[in-house]
Amino acid sequence: MGTWYEVDDDGSVDYDEDIQFFSDGTFSGFGEDGTYSIVDGQLVFRFQWAVSSFVYVYDFDFQGNELHLFEEDGDEKILQKEGTLF
Repeated sequence: MGTWYEVDDDGSVDYDEDIQFFSDGTFSGFGEDGTYSIVDGQLVFRFQWAVSSFVYVYDFDFQGNELHLFEEDGDEKILQKEGTLF
C-alpha cells in the first residue's frame, strides 16, 4: 500500500510519476484511477472509462523497497517506495 514512485532509466527516482495503492483494491496513477489485483501470480491493473476498459498485466517481483513490473514485451518498469514496504 502507499505511494510508489517510478524509477527512470538512469536510476533516479521521478517524484512526479507516482502511483498510490489503497487497501480497498483501488489505485491512482498512470494518469488514471482504477483497480488492481493479483491473479495467477501477476499484478493486474484495470481501468474503466465510460465506453471502454483497459487491462495491464505484469509479472512482478519485490526487491527491497522496489517493485519490478515486467511487461509482456520484456520491458521493465521499476517503482520505488521510500522507507519501509508497508
